[in-house]
Amino acid sequence: MFKILRQVLQGEHLENFRQFCESINPTTKQSRSSFCPGRPQRWIKSGCNFQSGKRFKIFTPPSVMVVRPSDRLDRFCQRLMSEWDSAILTADNGIDWHKDHPMFREWCVMVNLGEANFYINPNRSFNLKQAKAGYLWKEAECYRLTDGMIVAYNPRYWHCTQVPPMQEKRRMSLIIRRWQTGWEEYICDYIQRLPENWK
Repeated sequence: MFKILRQVLQGEHLENFRQFCESINPTTKQSRSSFCPGRPQRWIKSGCNFQSGKRFKIFTPPSVMVVRPSDRLDRFCQRLMSEWDSAILTADNGIDWHKDHPMFREWCVMVNLGEANFYINPNRSFNLKQAKAGYLWKEAECYRLTDGMIVAYNPRYWHCTQVPPMQEKRRMSLIIRRWQTGWEEYICDYIQRLPENWK
């Protein structure tokens, strides 16, 4: 359900990664989720708008909603999750209780910058109404995320993140995922018509 990986970013590697994430420029214009309204974010390699219906689920470059990964970032993500399909860079705010969309496979990897508290509930049977009513806090397991920590978790369980205020450094996270088999069927039509396919 949740595990802290042996890898950790420290020293110069941590600062270089932080500067790189800042250069990607996460923006609030991409945030359409009711679980994290106004949270700056940026999709990398491929992204998704889950509120737009089945036909227009996934977008890829040259969509303005997603950026291509640099070779260095691609290698970095590949080491943490081989054959990765999508990553999202988030900043500043946490996110309320939710489960990730089933378009994603179980298990993802998160690289954490700054400080945050990550909560996950081992009981998958709760519904959204119960989550909003606060039932999930009773059985939740809490993990303190520190600067440079890398973790893996199963996003099909209810989880949320709280970001403490007044941090010395901006809190950001890079979450790396794989799409479910057959994800290509959900790419927007205008992307499929492009002469150069994005791999």
